[in-house]
Amino acid sequence: LGLQSLAPFGRWQWQVALHHSLGNVRNGAEWLYQQLLWADARVQWRAGAWQVKGHYAQGLYQVLQSNTSKAEITAGYWLNEKTGLVLGMLRQTQNPGMAAQQFTGLYQQWNQNGEAIREDAVFAQLHLPIGKLLYRQASVANWVYWDAQGQVQQDPASYRLQQLSYQSSLRWWKFRLDLHHGWQWLEQGGPLRAPRFFSQDVLSINHHFKTGWELQLGTDFRFHTAYLAPGFRPEIGQFVLQDTLQAGNHPLFDLFAAIKVKRTRVFVKFEHANQGFPAPNFYTVPLYPMYSRAFRFGLTWAFYE
Repeated sequence: LGLQSLAPFGRWQWQVALHHSLGNVRNGAEWLYQQLLWADARVQWRAGAWQVKGHYAQGLYQVLQSNTSKAEITAGYWLNEKTGLVLGMLRQTQNPGMAAQQFTGLYQQWNQNGEAIREDAVFAQLHLPIGKLLYRQASVANWVYWDAQGQVQQDPASYRLQQLSYQSSLRWWKFRLDLHHGWQWLEQGGPLRAPRFFSQDVLSINHHFKTGWELQLGTDFRFHTAYLAPGFRPEIGQFVLQDTLQAGNHPLFDLFAAIKVKRTRVFVKFEHANQGFPAPNFYTVPLYPMYSRAFRFGLTWAFYE
């Protein structure tokens, strides 16, 4: 339920809304009936090349989300649709999830109230015709994690995370290259873990036949540097902190092909095509080896009048 401005080309645009949702949530071996009420407001101002946006949201009713809020403001200067600089600030709080506060299982049980997780961040985005460069610096406090014994812990300390990433979509003739590379710097020794470098790139070629058929061939490349990734505890369904095994430093290639005929699309994917290179085995999650080569195929058929 809300109100919004009806002047899409005016300098000022705004909207306010009240949201309500309800449903059943799985909590270990139990089902809990939950409902959530929250409000948000958005405002936007334009003047020539300048554009300023603001967004605020606040949880109003629900024990697990009572301290959840988000406040964000951005200011951008645009030379054209593809070239501009955007600066922003963000502050958000999020109560620990239901699994962190209430859980009942065969081997674990807890019922506790934690402090809201808080994040304060500043960021800058440089938009260019060839891609987008993003720098972000955040401070995270009251981080919630599961220790090696599978128990919920909360660290009241504040940890600083810096991120520099680049995204681009390049096209030449029938080829398309999508790039997403990122670097992260995180204070060591805390419960918050992340790889220093990560990437996900997709190279594809697209061809349109005179009969109307469409053919796409390509490869998907993923990689991240080694780090002390969380381990997985299946009995509680959570990732836990561990300090002995690293995961990463192994590239992952997938090959895919798809053909579209009118309303029908057939696709096939060869996952982990580089199995055995450059190393015969590696972990995606500590103690969980990477899956072997596999073929996946599928068919989509859209029905409409």
